[in-house]
Amino acid sequence: MTNSTSGISRRGFLTGAAAAGAIATLGLAGCAPK
Repeated sequence: MTNSTSGISRRGFLTGAAAAGAIATLGLAGCAPK
């Protein structure tokens, strides 16, 4: 139970971090004046 929860949390954290980074990069690139 603990192992399963830990794995899900880690996977969810990594996925969320990657998604947040991609969204932040796209947002900054799209909002930055050129």
